[in-house]
This record gives sequence, structure tokens and C-alpha cells, in this order.
Amino acid sequence: MSWSKEGGQNVLNLRALILSNRWEKFWNYFLRVHFPANST
Repeated sequence: MSWSKEGGQNVLNLRALILSNRWEKFWNYFLRVHFPANST
């Protein structure tokens, strides 16, 4: 499998969030910012 530099960096960023146990916090932030009508 081959990645563009940008695509590979995105995968590494996601991996870092998951491995550092920050995924849930990031995902909640992402949803609030990009889908404010769905925020609780």
C-alpha cells in the first residue's frame, strides 16, 4: 500500500490519538466543531 505524504501523516495522527488514549476527547471536540447542531 502506498500513501501520499499528506495521507500518511493523517494516518499517523489518528494512530497517535488512539495510542495516547486521546481519541474520545478528540472525537467529541471534532463533532462539536463540525456538527454543532448535534452537540449535547
